[in-house]
Amino acid sequence: MRIIPHDHNRDPDLHHLQVFDVLLREHSLTRAAHELDVTQPALSKTLAQLRRYFDDPLFVRVALRMEPTPKALQLQGPVRAILERTASLRNEHLSFDPRTSHRTFNFCVVDAGLLKLLPPLVDRLLTEAPMSGFTSISSKGCISNAGSKPASSTLPWARSRQCPRESVVSRFG
Repeated sequence: MRIIPHDHNRDPDLHHLQVFDVLLREHSLTRAAHELDVTQPALSKTLAQLRRYFDDPLFVRVALRMEPTPKALQLQGPVRAILERTASLRNEHLSFDPRTSHRTFNFCVVDAGLLKLLPPLVDRLLTEAPMSGFTSISSKGCISNAGSKPASSTLPWARSRQCPRESVVSRFG
């Protein structure tokens, strides 16, 4: 017995499987649409696509509920496993380690932020993320790039060519 037919043009995507899973749990198109934050007609369209794909009604109306067909119940485990595995992928990413990151952080600030907010932020970046760089763009389009540790007084952390064009991004450290 084939569970998933192989002769269809478009395979169900993650959204289709989420709709299927929520319908199994809610037994209502309206409640499922609300939970998924989609319109009820959009959810009905997705269900119609699933029905065509699996060549089965999947859910039938019984009184005021949408009850799963035997085929839907057969698919419940595999679909749930796919969704759980997908959710676990989000949690398995490498954690961010600022001490070893080589990212360049981009900041867009108003003129006051360039003078008041950015220097403490850059000091913190130099301490917490010594291998990272940053670029700041003021509201007037001036570009400043972080270089090495602060050395002089006014804006010691900023190295900028004349606004608003060219700049060279370098790394801290």
